[in-house]
Amino acid sequence: MTKIKHLPFLCLCAFVVFALLAGCASTPEQRVAENELYFSSLSEEEQNKILNGEIALGFSTEMVRLALGNPDQVQRRVTMEETETHWIYLGSFLVVDSYQVRDFARFSRTYHRRQVDRTRQQFYEKMRLVFRDEILVEFGESRRGR
Repeated sequence: MTKIKHLPFLCLCAFVVFALLAGCASTPEQRVAENELYFSSLSEEEQNKILNGEIALGFSTEMVRLALGNPDQVQRRVTMEETETHWIYLGSFLVVDSYQVRDFARFSRTYHRRQVDRTRQQFYEKMRLVFRDEILVEFGESRRGR
């Protein structure tokens, strides 16, 4: 019974979080509009992939940025032979933790049990892209982790 009582509140929290995340994201069309000159210099096949939010090996960092947007994290790995740049895109999901809490009412000197729900956002690595000399050489998608 208590879990159902908190369900509307949890749904509202989830809606607000997803609405905020969706509002912050830009689309490939918006990114292309901001960089039309570069986009027009690409081949028709590359333009179609970018507009569909797709990437391919051999894409430059700017092409990937047009297709997917800015990465959430950037890591650089330097070795004796080369420098790799890793772009990491994160995904997220909501986790609801429920706890049973025992409160003591000082005036009535009785204990009361109540349920407390805590909602938190869990992040995971959704996609990792590897660039060498500003060219995409490797990429992979991850499954949602817990």
